Amino acid sequence: MAVLMLFWDGVGIGRKDKAENPLVAAEMPSLRGLLDGELSTSGHRRIITQRAASIPLDATFGIDGLPQSGTGQAAIFAGIDIAATIGKHFGPYVPASIRQQIADNNVFIRLHRAGRTAKFANAYPKQYFDYIASPRARHPVVSFAARSAGLALNGHREVAAGKAVSADITATRWKEFGHADVDAVSAKNAGRHYYVLSHDVDFLLFEYFLTDKAGHEQSMREAVESLERFDAFLGGILESWNPHKDTLLIASDHGNVEDLSTKSHTRNKVPFITAGAGKKYFLQHVTSLSDITPAVVSYCESCGKINRQ
Repeated sequence: MAVLMLFWDGVGIGRKDKAENPLVAAEMPSLRGLLDGELSTSGHRRIITQRAASIPLDATFGIDGLPQSGTGQAAIFAGIDIAATIGKHFGPYVPASIRQQIADNNVFIRLHRAGRTAKFANAYPKQYFDYIASPRARHPVVSFAARSAGLALNGHREVAAGKAVSADITATRWKEFGHADVDAVSAKNAGRHYYVLSHDVDFLLFEYFLTDKAGHEQSMREAVESLERFDAFLGGILESWNPHKDTLLIASDHGNVEDLSTKSHTRNKVPFITAGAGKKYFLQHVTSLSDITPAVVSYCESCGKINRQ
């Protein structure tokens, strides 16, 4: 009874305009299939179907300024409204002043304390490990949370063996990074591998950054490609998953790619998507980004009690 969470960076709810919003222009049959052919837009934010639900969540936290990755990710993955605590948005790196809060409250450590198991599926090349070991390193929220909970980050060996997923999904650049053992894969096959990884854990997370990158570059071609790659990855997961046992969550930290008229983040609300066995539970318990981690932990705890009976 796994919770499979996909985090796509910088995806908000924009206008239903193909010229501006690549979510409208992209072919996304897997996600649209869950939502009866629709995706959330500013005129149709809340979608509830038999298979899934997409609801809008506020990424501004009532704080002036544009939402940022660090603020949104701290809320999503540690369940704390850091923006209110420090009075401003930050991102994408964790400020020293709040590292301990992230370390003590993140979803991985909370699940560990609850006796549940969790895994971070992303794999990183050697250059990333060299960087985080250097004195100049700044730490993104998700990898910092995983490491602070005692999880070892995956590298080229894990992704080559199908035990992890490349951050770009298809592993197209690993050979450029000096890892000849890592072959490119289709997005759908990567999704299949991801689902297999969920078999022995209660919670599995994958972080996807290319959507935010495409938004900043204001590239419709790149944005559509990144979204269609994500959708094919989702399709690989849905081929094998059991919606009566497994739960799917898709979350974002702030808007960006949905409005290519600007290269900055947006104040748009972000879609929180849930499907499968826990759909009703997460719809009841998630009304803000900071509700996601507590809901994941409580849901996994309740599933554990059911399994032990």
